[in-house]
Amino acid sequence: NETNRLLKNETSAVYIDEKNTFYAGNALGFNLSKDQGRSWIKYDQTDGIEHGTIYDINIHQGYFFIGTDRGLYASFDNGRSWENFSKKEGLRSNLVKKILVK
Repeated sequence: NETNRLLKNETSAVYIDEKNTFYAGNALGFNLSKDQGRSWIKYDQTDGIEHGTIYDINIHQGYFFIGTDRGLYASFDNGRSWENFSKKEGLRSNLVKKILVK
């Protein structure tokens, strides 16, 4: 990943956590900002997130969950690595529009 401005594309999902960290997703990847949008860290296909529409973002106890049209992407180490869960892994559909984490 690299630090840059928010990827130039239409933002399709936004999440703001209790520490005021901004998370934004679009067709080119997943982005986060810890300084209220002045700079962004992007995660994209070089990090294991394939291009596709991001519909939902949920962050829970350092775990990142991203719902896309290519399945569910999850990071269990604050974004250092990503796993994809899709029909191959047993989801009924690759389209994940909402995520609820308890």
